[in-house]
Amino acid sequence: MNSCVMQMVKLNKKKKTKLSKNILLTLIFCSLLFLSVQSLGVSVSNIYGSVMDKQENRIINLTQYTQGYGFNPITDDIVYSVKSIPNVVGVNNIFNYDMPSEECDTQITMNGISFNTFWLQGASVNGGCFYQKNILNYFDGDLKSPIMCGREFLPTDSKCAVIDEAYAYIFGYNNLEDILNQTISVSFDGETSVDLKIVGVYYHNMYYTNGKESKDDSLMQDIRKDLDNNSFENRQRYIDNSVKWGGIVSGIIVVSSDVFLNIPEYQKMLQGEFDLRSEQRISNFCEIVAESSYDVPQICDELDKITNNRYQSSVNDIKDIMDTLNAIQVAFNILSTVILVVSLVGIGNFVYVRVNEQEKLTRLMLKMGYEHKSIKWIYLLEIMYLCGLAMGISAVLMFFITIMLDMFLSPVYSQICEYEKYALIVNPVLLLCYCVAVSLIVFGISYIFVTRQLKHNKIRLEN
Repeated sequence: MNSCVMQMVKLNKKKKTKLSKNILLTLIFCSLLFLSVQSLGVSVSNIYGSVMDKQENRIINLTQYTQGYGFNPITDDIVYSVKSIPNVVGVNNIFNYDMPSEECDTQITMNGISFNTFWLQGASVNGGCFYQKNILNYFDGDLKSPIMCGREFLPTDSKCAVIDEAYAYIFGYNNLEDILNQTISVSFDGETSVDLKIVGVYYHNMYYTNGKESKDDSLMQDIRKDLDNNSFENRQRYIDNSVKWGGIVSGIIVVSSDVFLNIPEYQKMLQGEFDLRSEQRISNFCEIVAESSYDVPQICDELDKITNNRYQSSVNDIKDIMDTLNAIQVAFNILSTVILVVSLVGIGNFVYVRVNEQEKLTRLMLKMGYEHKSIKWIYLLEIMYLCGLAMGISAVLMFFITIMLDMFLSPVYSQICEYEKYALIVNPVLLLCYCVAVSLIVFGISYIFVTRQLKHNKIRLEN
């Protein structure tokens, strides 16, 4: 670019300072408004997708209470109906008996070793034995069986148990296969006992760690080392200390749900004779696992047709919030698009006025022998400078605004999704695409107007 053209650019820029400021401010205002709305939309969508991808959001908890807060046990008929719902990939029917430590009289006995447990888990033989959430975490989203040897319950099973591998070592079975089909006794009142057949052994780590950490077997190795260093006669003392300090024996033995019929409190609940204490101690719920979190609302609609039991799903709460945010986002998108179009029209008008006001200068440069190409560059370089300045200021302001917004809101969204921070900061790709697109549009408008004026003045000069 020759020095004469650059001097004319500087002279032209000084002469029309007020109009240049108007173009600059309009570009900045339009950019901030449009980018704010679009950036918010992208961030909300990312947060929503992150929340919906969490494994626990695939789970719906069907409770023992009705919509009217009555008591209604989850029957096998309900479980069968739930299994037939499309996109349901896993179902269990869990019973828990949770005793306060000062009243704990549920005793587990095998091979002369016994201990009291604060918690007993039952499972229907027509559903899964384990908490689906723990399985999803343990197997990174897959619903595999955590059974190490043996099997889970079959529909024909009665008075059976699936035990933690730690119990097998505690009771003296270093080869896990040897404990299968052995008998373990459970007593709920210290007198009457129920003999159960052990049909399976599951990974100890599944209920003690989550995600990738659960693959680390060091915890089980430490337990086996402790047990190997104790003679069989001293294991009772080891177990008593472990229970006292909340150690490994506070783990889980899963029994078939028919065993719960031996619990007096549960019998009273089935007959409708339940009080606050029994409600707190005994729970019955069904975990339903959807193919994906996006299938949960449809499954919940089907549950309303099957049973009047209450169900809980974090997805439904999230969906209500997201539906509201999406409606607001659509409204803002429409508004921002209108403002963007109006702003671009306004910028085009500024450019048109500026080019027309400099018609005399254009004719003068034509008479002085300036080429059309050089005259175009005189106008277009100034527009490129204004666009670059506006986009730079907009980008800096946008990053500053979104960083401040993210600092303020990160404690909120980090509780519901995998993002701990930076979820609301403007996307650099969005910013770059916007800046390039607007610059090309403004450049194109200016080029058209300058070309038309040059053509018009050329005709006038020839005439």
